[in-house]
Amino acid sequence: MIIYIRQAGNYKSVHALKNIKGGTRVLDLSGGDRVWKPTRTSVQLHSYSTWQGDQAIQLESVYGHDVHIEHEVGGCINHSCQPTCEIRSQFLVALADIEEGDEITFDYNKNEKRLASPFECRCCGKMIRGSDYE
Repeated sequence: MIIYIRQAGNYKSVHALKNIKGGTRVLDLSGGDRVWKPTRTSVQLHSYSTWQGDQAIQLESVYGHDVHIEHEVGGCINHSCQPTCEIRSQFLVALADIEEGDEITFDYNKNEKRLASPFECRCCGKMIRGSDYE
């Protein structure tokens, strides 16, 4: 594993155990338990488009449709408006090089359609509710 959970009191976060190159699959979320609607700690896996050469290709999640997953590590990954990673199909992928000890984050508003527990972002002050509300 190249990441670990750090806990300080009730606050959990995920950090790089070693340097991670941009484009690396940081975590496979497909091993989590499927839930049918979002929870406070679930991560949404969904289909996405990617480019192969000059052609857009639609990729399905490992489940064939959008689902929410409860994952031991995935549920501890925090939101950031300037994330270190993004969800692609069932993988958490590094957007750029990540240094050892840096926090692993993704943008909840870009990945999640609707959050079960919306909150005010610490970095920008806007409500994080999911892409359905953008």
